[in-house]
Amino acid sequence: MTKIPLFIVATILLLPISNVSGTNSDFDTATPLQSGVTHEGMIEADDIYFTIGVPIGDIIKFEFHDLDEQWLEFCVYDGNTSSNRVECIQDPYEPLYEKATSDTYFVKISCSECNGQVDEARYSLSATLLEDEAGDSIQTSTRLSPESMVYGTVHGSESDFYSTHVMNGDSIRWVITDEGSGSMTSYRLYDNYGIKIAEEWELADYDFTVVAENDGNLTLELLCAFEGVCDYSMIAIGSTYVDSPAQDSEVTEEQSSAGSLTNSLSTTIAVVVGLLVIVGLILRNRSESPASVQPSIQNQVVNDEIQRLQQTVTQAELEKTHMQDELEKAKSTTVVQNITYNIQDSAIAGDINATGLKEKDD
Repeated sequence: MTKIPLFIVATILLLPISNVSGTNSDFDTATPLQSGVTHEGMIEADDIYFTIGVPIGDIIKFEFHDLDEQWLEFCVYDGNTSSNRVECIQDPYEPLYEKATSDTYFVKISCSECNGQVDEARYSLSATLLEDEAGDSIQTSTRLSPESMVYGTVHGSESDFYSTHVMNGDSIRWVITDEGSGSMTSYRLYDNYGIKIAEEWELADYDFTVVAENDGNLTLELLCAFEGVCDYSMIAIGSTYVDSPAQDSEVTEEQSSAGSLTNSLSTTIAVVVGLLVIVGLILRNRSESPASVQPSIQNQVVNDEIQRLQQTVTQAELEKTHMQDELEKAKSTTVVQNITYNIQDSAIAGDINATGLKEKDD
């Protein structure tokens, strides 16, 4: 029973060697790497290949170690052909930082001493992805809000760019602190037109002031001397630029409340001023002489009398119209009666005449 566990342990220990040997001898069969995971193995005469995927724009930190000191060579490629070689490292094996311009990178390990002098050599390899904190150029710089502290790290040959809005005449104080131990953070400062107006190299900390000569942006580039690793903190103080409501999409709740309070206060002040103006006009009218009041009273009396007369005339017109209607009705009734009387008289006269004629004929 004890032989079985020993066999399993021996198999597990031999797995890294068997996985590498003869299975990743070109770009197409390259062994995938995981970010931050160190891969250890052995190389013989043939070259061996590894690959890792990376977001474009991030930083890749490659670390190589020749464990048997056999002068192993590590080469990095940003494509799957030999013409895509970026850099080769043999000795010393310092970390290599690369700004990703492709979404896939390869590593080839070669052993020039493995052709008869040594049978194999041990190595270790790791690739770690590091997120880029800021933009890579003036055009893609990260916005730096006034009075806000930012922290970051510059790796190798990369640069971090920050821009802050300023107004003509603003006195901007820049404070840059090197947060690393013995690193050499450096900077370049550009005006709104991309012209370099200041720079310093290899100093631990910076504290300087620049006067803006036009409206626009001041852009700061942070880099690391000798392409090392530089941790930094940075702040810009003194900008008077204020975003318009249409441009400001990052207003905090506190800022919104403060704006509402300011608007309410402005409205209250406007109402108070309006009331004061009305009271002033009333007091001015009351302070005028009594002589100016008497004509107003007389005018009111005249207006009332005119209105009364107009009502009387209107009533008279209505009565006149009513009387005319009644008269017309009376005339119509008289005509009808006269016609009736005439007809009756004619009938009576006819009867009389008819009777006389009959008697005469007899």
